[in-house]
Amino acid sequence: MDTEHTIDIALVTYNRAEYLRNTLDALLSAESPVRNCAITILDNQSTDATSAVIGEFRKTHSNITHIVNRFNVGGNANIAKAMECYGNTPYHWILCDDDVYDWSGWPDVEEAMLRGEKLICVGDRYLPLDAKGRADPARQLQQMTFLPSIIYGPGTITDTDMRNAYESTFALFQHLAPVVAHLNHGGSVYVAKRGIVRPGEYGNDISYTRGCAKDEVFARGRTMTLAVGFANLTLNIKDRRLSKRSFRALVFGPQMGALGFFGEIFFRLRGVDGASAFRDVMNQSPLWAKFILVPLRLIQNSPLYYLIASKWIYAKARRLTDWINFNARTRLTGRR
Repeated sequence: MDTEHTIDIALVTYNRAEYLRNTLDALLSAESPVRNCAITILDNQSTDATSAVIGEFRKTHSNITHIVNRFNVGGNANIAKAMECYGNTPYHWILCDDDVYDWSGWPDVEEAMLRGEKLICVGDRYLPLDAKGRADPARQLQQMTFLPSIIYGPGTITDTDMRNAYESTFALFQHLAPVVAHLNHGGSVYVAKRGIVRPGEYGNDISYTRGCAKDEVFARGRTMTLAVGFANLTLNIKDRRLSKRSFRALVFGPQMGALGFFGEIFFRLRGVDGASAFRDVMNQSPLWAKFILVPLRLIQNSPLYYLIASKWIYAKARRLTDWINFNARTRLTGRR
C-alpha cells in the first residue's frame, strides 16, 4: 500500500518539547509505517525548546512542516485547525504530542483504508465488544474522546463539520463533530483489531487552559468538565437512545464512574456560571441520577456547601473512583 499518499498527519503541540521528541521518534522510526507521510506540526506558540526539537528532525526528514500559530489559541482550537488540514490525502490522522504507539496492528488499518472505511478507530483503550465481535457505537464514541483514536476518511470532514467543531471548542470534543454527523447519517465506525495508540502516562499538565489567564476565561469554558463537554456533544446525536447511552457509557462506566461524575459536578458547577452546564448534564442523565443532582445543586448554592466541599473530600472521592474504575477495566480486559 502507498501509505504516504493515502494518509497524512497533523500533530498539535504546546510546551512539551521532550514528550514531542519521543512522539517524533516513534512516528519516524524504521518500523513506523507512517514515517514517510506528510507530518504537519501545529505549534501553539510554544515558549520552551519545541522549535529546536522540531528543527533537529527537519534536518533529516523533509516531510515535516512546522507551523507556529500567531497566538496561543488553546488546545481545542488548535485541534480544529488540525482538522482543517484534511484534504491532501484520502485519510487524515490528528495526533497529540505525548502518546505511545504500537505499530503491530497497522496491517489491519491499511486493509480498512483499502476498503474505503469512512472512520477508523485506532485507540488502544477500554472498548468491550458484543458476542459477535462488534463494538457498541455508544462505547466507540466514548473511546474516541481520545483524539488520536480517530482516523478520518473520505468525505468525513465537511464545511458544516468544521463550523460545528469551532463552535464547540469550549466543550472539549470538537474533533468528534464529524463522528456525530457520520452517525446521524447512519454511518458506522470501523474499530481496528489491535490498538495503535494509547495515552501517554507522563503525568504532565493536560489543562485545556494552559498558557492563558485562567481567571479571565469566559464562564462556560471555565466550568467545562469531561462530563459537561460530553453531555453537550451527545445532545447533538439525533438518535436519542444512542445519545443517552453514549453519555452513560462515559460517565457511569469505567472511564469516569458515578462518584467521579457527581464529585465533578458538585465541586465545579456552582452558581450562575455553572447553570447552563448543569442543564446539559441534567438533560442527558438518567432519572435516578437526576434525583441526586437536584439536591446537590441546592447544597451547592447554600452555606452548607462550605462545610462539606473541602479539597480533601474531593481528593478522597476521586481516588476511590479511580480504584473502582481500575478494577472494572481489569475485569473486562483481563490485563493490568
